[in-house]
Amino acid sequence: MQYQEYTALANLTRDPETRFSSDQKPIVNFGIAINYGSGDKRETLFWNCTAFGKTAEFVQANLTKGTPVLVVGRVVEDTWEDKNTGQTRKEKKLIVNTVQGLGKTNGNGSAPDASFDPPKFE
Repeated sequence: MQYQEYTALANLTRDPETRFSSDQKPIVNFGIAINYGSGDKRETLFWNCTAFGKTAEFVQANLTKGTPVLVVGRVVEDTWEDKNTGQTRKEKKLIVNTVQGLGKTNGNGSAPDASFDPPKFE
């Protein structure tokens, strides 16, 4: 299987939301905004992100809305049927493998300048 890695320098658009898998592993959903361009040509790209396991724990414990982050992951497309309209819906999102907080405080006075990089399997 092959995929392209996506790297983004962004800001969290909302506080991370945690849920747990059936085997009680953490899953965290959060949003990011990527600003690019300058002056009148400035634009913002929004992504929904999902992190699992230790990466999810790091995000939940250290990052809050507005925190600048560097995220690395892969783009996936979710497809589902809308329960109200019956239409097929699609959403592209980022499955985050690595995340690093870039210095804004996390509300308790400490900066989330540490990062979590999952182990590489060969």
